Amino acid sequence: MGIFRLALAWSVLLGHSGGHGFFGLAFIDRQLAVECFFVISGFYMGLVLNEKYLGPGRYWTFVQQRFLRLYPTYLIILLAILLLDGTVSLVNGTPFASMQPWAENIRVLTPGTVALFIEANLLILGQDVISLLQLDQVTGQLSFFNHTGNPALSVHYFYLNRPSWSLGVEFCFYLLAPFLVCRSAKLQASVLLGSVALRFVLVYLFGDKTPWTYTFFPPNLCFFMAGSLGYLFYKQYRARMEAALPSYRWTFFLFAVFVVTYNRLPMAHQLYLVLIPLVCVMVPTLFAATRNNHLDRLIGELSYPFYLIHEHVLIYMNSLFANRAQWIYAPFCVALTLLLSYLFYRFIELRTERYREGLYKKAKNKKLISKEASLSTATSAPVVE
Repeated sequence: MGIFRLALAWSVLLGHSGGHGFFGLAFIDRQLAVECFFVISGFYMGLVLNEKYLGPGRYWTFVQQRFLRLYPTYLIILLAILLLDGTVSLVNGTPFASMQPWAENIRVLTPGTVALFIEANLLILGQDVISLLQLDQVTGQLSFFNHTGNPALSVHYFYLNRPSWSLGVEFCFYLLAPFLVCRSAKLQASVLLGSVALRFVLVYLFGDKTPWTYTFFPPNLCFFMAGSLGYLFYKQYRARMEAALPSYRWTFFLFAVFVVTYNRLPMAHQLYLVLIPLVCVMVPTLFAATRNNHLDRLIGELSYPFYLIHEHVLIYMNSLFANRAQWIYAPFCVALTLLLSYLFYRFIELRTERYREGLYKKAKNKKLISKEASLSTATSAPVVE
């Protein structure tokens, strides 16, 4: 599973590299890769909410743990981007990278708009809705639809770390997950179908490649629910799956080939209807095969910092390579992003993870003590006949 997660982050990098492949390999489309991430997230949330976060107070413990898993890494990388882009802009005398949209539109940005953009960058939650807005570059007005004919810019460009929109979608799911993934398969399938129906309506109204279907949470809920249903399948047939794995390991090789050559295959866009169901089947299988593999887990842990770091690596390396040795541009960016991701994981994320696990253990021990105290009170209470 960890290798697959890193391959998805790798796919997003290649998708943002302007068509540069990885020695002839193009992996899968970046939008599809993010949707696969949502399926994996749905599976894992189904797993932990049914097997780890149990008993009274589990909702807030779960939300706290998910926030602490994502937010410290996001905030540290955000501050690093702000410092780096700000320094380069000051030294060069021209706005660079994430500073450019702010500098070019500063004259039309009102205090309220600036506050909204800062809030979206800092808190993440709500980025999926704010990404639907467009800034009129003449009047400075924000609107979901541009009816003025003036040039407009998506608010998404004001995020210092633009891939972070998907974290806003993730947080929306985390807030709802405890109420969804522990329900019956029938109810979960109903939610999935409702989200798919909304997705079709939005595609019909606005088209396929728009924020309404890409960055907006409700039409993306179907992917999370598909992952959660995958967990129910895994839970039901766990023993059989693990017993059958030695006979079906060849399927992992075929799946890997399919993923890394996806964008080179004929009718790749139509294969979307094959890949998503295939991922829903493979995620439980991959988890069963790798859940005790520490190396695979380490590789998977690199996918999150890799995803958040990759865009700025591409931006800075593009200036370095500029029309030179373009064939090595994407592979070099992959290698550099991997190195930075490992260093970030080794020296920062391990520390934040220890803190998060410590809080979870304290909350768990507190519940056990409270439970033991209530049992002791109940057994020592006088019997009234």
